[in-house]
Amino acid sequence: MTLAGNVWSQHITRTPHLDSRHLFGDHGAHERVIPVVTQSDKNRHIIGWLWVAGQAVFLGALILLPNGQAWDRSGALGLAANVLFFLGLAIVAIGALRLGTGITPSPVPSSLGQLRTTGLYRFMRHPIYTGVLVAVVGIALRSGSWLHVAIAAATFVYFDRKAAWEEGQLRGHYPDYDAYAATTAKFIPFVW
Repeated sequence: MTLAGNVWSQHITRTPHLDSRHLFGDHGAHERVIPVVTQSDKNRHIIGWLWVAGQAVFLGALILLPNGQAWDRSGALGLAANVLFFLGLAIVAIGALRLGTGITPSPVPSSLGQLRTTGLYRFMRHPIYTGVLVAVVGIALRSGSWLHVAIAAATFVYFDRKAAWEEGQLRGHYPDYDAYAATTAKFIPFVW
């Protein structure tokens, strides 16, 4: 046994209230919670990550494709594009912070999460998606490319479908979700 192993063993031995069960969370079989993971749960998580991969393709294309020359990107349009881009990022950050430990990149609800209905969530059910879409508009305006505009439009449709799938998951996870959804816009307060 190494010196570190001896010191560790001595520490446990000399500390009567502390033993390996306390250190490693084994408080007895009667207290152990073993989650049951069904095939349905696995499938939901796989589908959730496929939604994330799809959005990465759209956002990656918007960011990586070269800009065009279809319109002048300077002046007021360039300023508006920058404002929208940074406003979108701010909305994403505020929405993400409000979720706290319940945040996950997957549209499958986290076991650590809870239904949020305050802050930005008071006005829209998906403020993080709203922020991403506002930033996407900024990217498309700044691009000078009709291809970027087409990808941005497809991104809107994609996020709408992703949100619809996610809401099915949220309804199954939070009993009050239907009542919340009935009074709160999906992306844009009082509009959509």
